[in-house]
Amino acid sequence: MKENHHFPIARGGEPVDFETLVQPHLATAFRVAFLIVHDYHLAQDAVQEALWEAYQSLYRYDERKGTSFRA
Repeated sequence: MKENHHFPIARGGEPVDFETLVQPHLATAFRVAFLIVHDYHLAQDAVQEALWEAYQSLYRYDERKGTSFRA
């Protein structure tokens, strides 16, 4: 799956849909977390926390740098 590097950022007060933003990355994020912690539930918690923190930091996203949400 090819990622759209320019994800939707809130403009003019419009909220960004969290589920739409993170859904394409859940499986990969879980695999990486599980390989690190070797525990299913800890991996789930790590992914949830990491994605929420990334979502909360969307205001720092700079389109000019071409950063992707996946990164």
